[in-house]
Amino acid sequence: SSSSSSSSSSSSPSVMTTTTSIPRCVDPIPIMVQLENSGRWPSHPEAFLKMKAAIGVQLAEQLQSSFGYRCVASEQYVDVFIDGFAFRVMVYSGRDAAMKLKADNLNLNPTTTTATSSSPSPSASSSVITPLSAKEMLAKLKNELLLENMFTSTNDPYILSAHQGLVSSVVARHPSFAAATRMAKRWVAAQMMSNHLPDPVVDLLVAAVYTFGSTSSQLPPASRVSGFARFLNLLGHWPWAETPLVVDPNGEFSAAALKSMRVTFAARRVAGVEDGYEEEEGGEKEEEEEEK
Repeated sequence: SSSSSSSSSSSSPSVMTTTTSIPRCVDPIPIMVQLENSGRWPSHPEAFLKMKAAIGVQLAEQLQSSFGYRCVASEQYVDVFIDGFAFRVMVYSGRDAAMKLKADNLNLNPTTTTATSSSPSPSASSSVITPLSAKEMLAKLKNELLLENMFTSTNDPYILSAHQGLVSSVVARHPSFAAATRMAKRWVAAQMMSNHLPDPVVDLLVAAVYTFGSTSSQLPPASRVSGFARFLNLLGHWPWAETPLVVDPNGEFSAAALKSMRVTFAARRVAGVEDGYEEEEGGEKEEEEEEK
């Protein structure tokens, strides 16, 4: 009887458990690949972008064949996936800025034609704006797409390299800066503010915490915890609406440049307040009309 009871207890129904893998959404780590200057680059923006895209495809194929990395190439960058991390490789050359300016100049205003009147007066001819034809509209749309594929202020390798140089100079002088910056970025992500404070902005805010010691009596943080605490203090107590925060670790800005920044900030602040007041006043008038 004991054996039968033990066998009956051991034959209890088992629960089937299945696990499903959820794909990770990771932010790509930017990497800049700078190509050497050459006179063989195309002079037209569209051909220039196609040439860069072809180089990106060759780079992706080489990484896949030589190292087995999964790569996805596009006209702007190459995404490389390694051990759960994503690296975004941006191909940059010395002609990107010139090509962006040329693409911007191609996106011109509507063409003008000269209409001559039958009047013999010297002022008879006048410039009349004619509507764009289908061919001109297609060319204008094509140029706008070219501008979208060009580097912007958020992913311009020239700006990113300058930013990296600034951050590297702070890291060389303050060893705890990197760890404090990682803590600050983790806190910003936990508060769901990454869309409002992107990584370069967090870098600059923490750099400001570490470089204030060179311009004031306060010493820079000596540990990552104190650096993170001062970052929170700066974020919560700096008068953002009244004073611009200028981050200049290497002391490259002159007094005249700093004064110009403050004047520009004040002018934009006043213009923003006036625009906001007008919008708020207009909204109140609309609400009053609806109530009536």
